[in-house]
Amino acid sequence: MAFDQVQTKTITIKRIQQATQEVTGVSIDKMKSPKRIQEISLPRQVSMYLCRKLTTRSLPQIAHFFGKRDHTTVLYGVRKIEGLIKDGDQKTIDLVNRVESAVKPKVFNESVLSSVGTKGDTCETSYGQASLEVRFLPILPAR
Repeated sequence: MAFDQVQTKTITIKRIQQATQEVTGVSIDKMKSPKRIQEISLPRQVSMYLCRKLTTRSLPQIAHFFGKRDHTTVLYGVRKIEGLIKDGDQKTIDLVNRVESAVKPKVFNESVLSSVGTKGDTCETSYGQASLEVRFLPILPAR
């Protein structure tokens, strides 16, 4: 694979649920449960919001992954998170950003690698500081 090609993974509902679980500590089973306590409902709604934002899945498809709920439940959750974001609720904004960062693949491309010159150099990326090992390969003549 050439350095200028970016390798990405498809973002799926399952992947968003797993990232939400990792960030919040609320299990996927609890997000699928009918419980309405805030410790479960907020992560569930954030997960639904990100499913709508980051995938092409319909509301009924998203609802199916959250305990076979009705699509209007997903719509309510998405609108609730949008409203909290619009109102500047920092707790919700931070949670959405943390889960979204956990979902998106962390990929280096040529623009990152071009700034690295020798073995052991570090570079700053949008994902934080990373240490890279650079190997210079000989260029072979064309046959």
